[in-house]
Amino acid sequence: MLFRSEALASYDRALGLGGENADILNNRGMLLCELQAAILALESFTRAIAAAPTRSDGYANRGGLLMQVGRVAEAASDYEQALARDPKSQPALYGYGSALIELNRHDEAIAALQRLTNLNPDYSYALGMLVHARKTACNWRDSAPTNRSPPPAPSPSPAPASPSSVANFPARRPPG
Repeated sequence: MLFRSEALASYDRALGLGGENADILNNRGMLLCELQAAILALESFTRAIAAAPTRSDGYANRGGLLMQVGRVAEAASDYEQALARDPKSQPALYGYGSALIELNRHDEAIAALQRLTNLNPDYSYALGMLVHARKTACNWRDSAPTNRSPPPAPSPSPAPASPSSVANFPARRPPG
């Protein structure tokens, strides 16, 4: 806890020296989230947005905090703002998809999460959230890879053995 307190003091000193700096304010906000100081973190992210309104990270960070405190509609709005500034922002796409699921806007959530998995197929959390969104919406269209051929038809099952066919097999001999 002491290290975090010292880090917070350093961020505050740096802000006092050079005015509003979006990077420092975003990092300060993330630290305040770790310290569970949501109100101060919200203020820090809001200041980061004011310092650099064309950047996406302040909006994405504030959206994440708003999700944590249950202000989902506001979080979705911040994620939309982040994506307007950087349509490929992976944190914003993930957060936006998560918020949309909570708001029961499943088709939009699926679209956002599909965009994210197309950008980064190795983002396993995004793939898991996409599956969750599809399950919640009962929407499995376009979920199967299109480069696979359909599975083969099942082969007919063999007829059950009749007692006479079983009798034709030699009896097992005991070991010995």
